[in-house]
Amino acid sequence: MDEIRNEIMNIEKSAEKLKTLAKDNNAIRKNAEIILTFLYILKFITPATD
Repeated sequence: MDEIRNEIMNIEKSAEKLKTLAKDNNAIRKNAEIILTFLYILKFITPATD
């Protein structure tokens, strides 16, 4: 599960970076926001194990 959580975090960082880089491109920014929404769901169904 930890490897999955790490991958989710990596994707989240990439989506945030895309959102930042695409300030002037609405399509890319909106798609990055959609990806972040799905990542929120993934993080919910794969809780961190401490």
